[in-house]
Amino acid sequence: MITQQSLKHLAQTVYEFCGMDYTSNLMTFEMKITRRLKTLQLSSIDEYMRLLESSRREMDALVEVITINETYFFREERQLHVYEQKLLPELQRKKKGTINVWSAACSTGEEPYTLAMLAANIGLYAKERITITGSDINTTVLQFAQQATYAKKSLSFRRIEPYWIQKYFDEHDASLTLKKEIRELVEFSAINLTNPRMYAAHLAYDIIFCRNVLIYFDEATTKQVITSFHKILNKGGYLFLGHAEMIPNMKEIGFELINDSGTFYYRKE
Repeated sequence: MITQQSLKHLAQTVYEFCGMDYTSNLMTFEMKITRRLKTLQLSSIDEYMRLLESSRREMDALVEVITINETYFFREERQLHVYEQKLLPELQRKKKGTINVWSAACSTGEEPYTLAMLAANIGLYAKERITITGSDINTTVLQFAQQATYAKKSLSFRRIEPYWIQKYFDEHDASLTLKKEIRELVEFSAINLTNPRMYAAHLAYDIIFCRNVLIYFDEATTKQVITSFHKILNKGGYLFLGHAEMIPNMKEIGFELINDSGTFYYRKE
């Protein structure tokens, strides 16, 4: 049995863990939780709470249930065009050391591997010149991402051109695996975006991609995450958000909005 009180308690637990706010949308939350309880053959949220307390893996599973892990190679191509054709060449000219890129909330890895392929495509092969970090709160999807192998018929390839598959993937009977030179450009790390201590000591980044994640956060959590990004970006660094994530008051935090090539992104002032 699911009571409103137990549902609110679980929603608050999720909010405190990762900032996803379902406290004002309990109807949707209940639908997702009901399916999870049925899968686990549990009859109440109280039972489920006891499971969460004893299993970090189940919290990963819960996060996966309540989010939409829709990702694929070369998503939002206009932003990727700016990244490949403008920002990376600019950083190549200006920066002597390693270019550091972060794909936050990368799910099963399609985004960071896309960023690596685009970098390789303009000659940035050496790890000494570019490093791409892919992170997610869910350790299960990160384990999948590290394998760098995707089923040929999966939706991961819905927007990819044959050129990229032929150049940067090894083909198997039913799957495709990223070539070694692309895999070596990407590192993966488990990071909770609402816990800045988990990434405060990381490299200072030149470019951060955090797309279609902030829609799950309330205004206070969103501002906290954006402020943390500002602190960890190098001066003049760039931030890409999803097209549906127009965040107010970005200038107050220290970001300049740039409209370019039919898309938008932000630069740290």
